[in-house]
Parts: sequence; C-alpha cells; structure tokens
Amino acid sequence: MCVKHILDRGPTGVIMSDDEAKYREIVGSLAADDNDKSRRDLRVGRYRENGLSEDAADAAVLIDDTLAILRRSMVRRQVVRKAIDHLSLDIDVAQLEVIYAVGAAACRPGSGEVTVGTIAEQLAIDPSRASRLVAEVVDRGLVRRVASQGDARRICLELMETGQAYLDAIFDYKAIMFSQAVSDWEEEDLVTFARLFKKYSAWIEKEGTDLGEAAARVEALVDSLKRFGVKG
Repeated sequence: MCVKHILDRGPTGVIMSDDEAKYREIVGSLAADDNDKSRRDLRVGRYRENGLSEDAADAAVLIDDTLAILRRSMVRRQVVRKAIDHLSLDIDVAQLEVIYAVGAAACRPGSGEVTVGTIAEQLAIDPSRASRLVAEVVDRGLVRRVASQGDARRICLELMETGQAYLDAIFDYKAIMFSQAVSDWEEEDLVTFARLFKKYSAWIEKEGTDLGEAAARVEALVDSLKRFGVKG
C-alpha cells in the first residue's frame, strides 16, 4: 500500500516518489514555456521575493502547475464526460448539470422550492438557456414540473426516479475512480493531503478584500501598472 520511493531527486534535491517524478515529466511536457529554464527560474524567483525558501518556491510552482491541470480538466468536464461514457448515460454534460442543480438546490437547508430561476442562478446562465435545458431534461423523464405548494401558478422542479438514479450513478463512479487513484497512498498521506488542500483553499474562500500583510506589495504592483494606463 505504500508509495515506493526512488532516488530521483528534483531540482531542490528532495527525494521524490515515482508518482511525483512522473508528474514532473507531465508538467514539463504540458507547459512548453517552462522547458525554458530561465522562465522557470523567473517563476521560482517571484515566490522567493515574497519570502519563500528555494525548496518552498519550487513546491509553489509545482502546485501552480498542478492547479493548471485541474482547471483544464474541470473546464473540459473530463471526469463527468468519462462517467457519462462509461455508464452509457443518455444525457450530455449540460443536462447533467441541470439535474444536479435541481437535486442540490432541493437538499439545501432553507432553499425552498426549485424553479427555472434557481437553476439559472446555480449554473450562472441566463434564464432563457436554463429554460431550454430544463425542457430537455423534462422531455427525457429526468425532471418533472410541479405546481408550487404556495402558489399554484408557479411552476417548480423535482427530480424523477431516473434523474436521481443518474446522479447516484455519477457519484458512485467518482467514488470508484477516486478510490482507485489513491489506492496505493498511505492513509495518513490522504488525510494530510485533504487537510492541507482545505487549508490552502481557505484564502480563496475568504470573504472581503482585505489583503492583510500583502497590501503593500499589491499596491506596488498597481503603481507599476499605472504607466500602462491602469488607474488603480
């Protein structure tokens, strides 16, 4: 169950696992610009200038590259597309997002009834597109229209049994694939990764615009852009 380590030292001299060594190769081929050592040194240098050590700066670049891969995958909905294909579901990604939004909104505490407007808001799309997508999943028997309990003139949405079955299958598929992906991880590594990943994402989730100790450095960046017409 352990990740086997090899004496493969990265640019920081840290011994890497087989997976990390392979990942560095992937990153190198993915980001052609970074094949230029001077460009990578520049990226590392930016983190060094903000107080990180050489090893920490190199790790920061690796994290940045990893997030780039994740962003590309999320934009392309790669996992969902694979799930739809492997499960032979008669649905496309946009339609799946609608039934997910219907199910998620209905389960959210205090959410009330789910309408086309709710779906538009959840998916950040215009109401006319939301209406078209809802019509498609209704026609497929995945979602149904029902009268509001409070106002019979108001039309709400509910998942049908088939729609719920599709969602359950997608969630089960993701659990299967994720479990397989980390099957050779130590349990402690997985728990630590989850804790650190959550800790890392906290700065993104943080509300407000207070920059804290970074305010002065950000202000300097704003000043440097003024010669390009940025008003600040």
